[in-house]
Amino acid sequence: MSRMDASGELISRNSLKLDHNNGDYCGHNEDLQYNEDERGYEVNFLGGNLLKSKFISFKLPTQQNESSSESEDEGSNDVSASLVPSSIESKKISDLHKNRNRKINWLWNQGRSGGTVQVKRVGMAAKGRAHGDIIPSSPKNFQIDGDTFILFGRKLPIDREGQEPLEDDLPEFVYSEEYGTAEYSFLENDTYSNKSPPPLYFEFEEINKPKPTDKDEVLQAFKLNDKGYLECHDQKIKESNKGVIPYVLKELAKNVLTGKGVVSISLPVRIFQPKSLLERILDACSFVPTFFKKACKTNDELLRMKYILAFIVSGMYMSADLRKPFNPILGETLEGYFKDGTRIYMEHISHHPPISSYLIEGPAEYAFKMYGAVEFKGSIKNKGNVLNIFFEGANYVEFPDGHLIEFHYPTTRVSGLMWGERTVNIEGTGILIDHDHDTRGIVVFNPESPEFDVTTEPTSFEGLIYTSESKELQKKKIASLKDVTDIEEEICDVWGNVLEELLIDNEKFWEIDSYTPYRCFPMPTSLPSDCRYREDLLWLQYDNLKYSQEWKGKLEVQQRHDKKMRLNCEKARKKKKTKFVGV
Repeated sequence: MSRMDASGELISRNSLKLDHNNGDYCGHNEDLQYNEDERGYEVNFLGGNLLKSKFISFKLPTQQNESSSESEDEGSNDVSASLVPSSIESKKISDLHKNRNRKINWLWNQGRSGGTVQVKRVGMAAKGRAHGDIIPSSPKNFQIDGDTFILFGRKLPIDREGQEPLEDDLPEFVYSEEYGTAEYSFLENDTYSNKSPPPLYFEFEEINKPKPTDKDEVLQAFKLNDKGYLECHDQKIKESNKGVIPYVLKELAKNVLTGKGVVSISLPVRIFQPKSLLERILDACSFVPTFFKKACKTNDELLRMKYILAFIVSGMYMSADLRKPFNPILGETLEGYFKDGTRIYMEHISHHPPISSYLIEGPAEYAFKMYGAVEFKGSIKNKGNVLNIFFEGANYVEFPDGHLIEFHYPTTRVSGLMWGERTVNIEGTGILIDHDHDTRGIVVFNPESPEFDVTTEPTSFEGLIYTSESKELQKKKIASLKDVTDIEEEICDVWGNVLEELLIDNEKFWEIDSYTPYRCFPMPTSLPSDCRYREDLLWLQYDNLKYSQEWKGKLEVQQRHDKKMRLNCEKARKKKKTKFVGV
C-alpha cells in the first residue's frame, strides 16, 4: 500500500496498520486520513472497540532518522520505543467514572518492512511470550499465584478489573448502581438504569476452569433417536425455543405502533447459548493441535491433507448445539490458547454481512498457521421448520515450509423448529484444496446415495482424495460422490461417522473414544473488546434473562448508531474528495 508523507507526496510502503502483537490493538475499522492544513494524519475511530468514537490526530515523521522519545509504558522492553519520533504526542482518554486517565502511546516503527502504528494500553496488556520460547505443556505452566498467572513459565498479571462491586450492599452480580457501565463496556458513559444495571465480570479463576472434553458431557443435551439423528432431550432448551415466532410478531406490532421500525426487533435471549459466535467457531477447532502437530512433522503433502481432513471431521460434534450464539459486535475479539502452546486470535470484522476473522498459530516445534475469514449465514427451509447454518469462506493451513492447504467447512442442519423432533446434523460437503500439487479432497456428509455400505446413517460421511487441475471450487450442494465433477484420478477412499471414526483407505485416522479434544483457555489479561466482557452474555450466564434482554437491545442500538456514523463519514469523504489511506 502507498501512503503520503507530510508534504502530500505518495511514497511506496507496505501496509500501514495497527499492530495486534502483544495486545496492541484498537479495532479494525479505523480511517487514517491526511490533513492538508495540519500536514499530518488523522485517525477517526468509528465504532472502534477501544476508543469508541473518539477523534485522535497525530503527525507522522518525515524522516526515518528523526529524534525519538521514550515510551511512557513503564517497564516496556519493546525496541520500537527507541524509534518514537518526537512529533507524535501521547493522548489521554478520561475514564469518567473512575477519575483515571489512560494514556495511548503512538509508536511509529521504522523498519525494512515499512511502518507500523502501535497502540499501547498502559498497565493493561501483558506482553505475550514469543512462540519460539514456548515451554512444553506441564501443570506447573498453568498456575494461579495471587494476582499473577504462570503461563508457559512466564508470570503474567491477572486483570481483576470489574470483578468487585463499586458500592456496598448491591444486588447479586451487580457492579454498580451509580455508573451505567463497567470498565470495558462496548457502551461509552452510559447512564445508570435499574432496568439494565452493569454486571460484574467473571473472576479469572472462574473462566479458567476446564471445559468438558468427554463426548458424553459435550453431547449431554442430545441422544441418538431411532432414525440415527442427534435429538435434543434437554427439556429446558426445548421449552426455551417454543413460541419464538409469536414473540417476533408481537414485537413487530409493538414497534410499528411506537415508530421504532422492523430493524429494532431483538430476538429473545432465552433461545441463546451464553457464548459469542467467536467461541462457537472455535469449538470446531478443538483437534487443531492433535492433527496439525502430526502434519507438521511430515513432508508428505498427501499425508498432510489426510490429517487436515481428520481435523475437520473430528471437530464437528464439538459445536453441536441447538441454541443460538450471540452475534459478535463489530470489533469484538477473543484471545486464548491451547495447552500445547497454540495461540488463538479472533475478531469480528464486519457487521453486515457478519464476518469474523481468526489466526491460530502453533508453538515453535510445529509452527503452523491457520487463518481465514468466515461469514455466518443461515437459510430457512421447509416452511420455517429447518435452519441450515453455514460458515462461508475459505480457511487456510500454512506449514513452516510454505506448503498451503485451503479448506471449507460443511453445513449444520437444525430441524424441528416448528414441529417434529428437534435434531441437529452435519450435512453438505467439506472441501480441501492443495493448489501446489493439484490435489483435492471432498467429504459428503449424510449422502443421499451412499457409495459405501457403512455410510447409510445420517451421521455418516464418505469422500475422496483425488487429483484435479480445475481452478473452480466444487459446488457445495452435492448429494453424493456421483455429483463430483472435477475428478481426474482417485487417490484415496474416505468414509466414517462424525460420532465414531474416520477411515482413509481402511486406515483409521481418528476415533472418538480414543482422542481427547483440546479446549481454549483465556488469557489472564485480555483486550477490552474481548467477548467475555459483553453485558448481555454475562447476564445470561448469571441466568437473568430480563437484564440480558435489555443489554442485548442497548448493544444493538449502539451498533446501528456506529454503522450510521461510518456511512456518514464515507459520504462526507466522497463529497470532499479528501485524500486518505484506509487502515
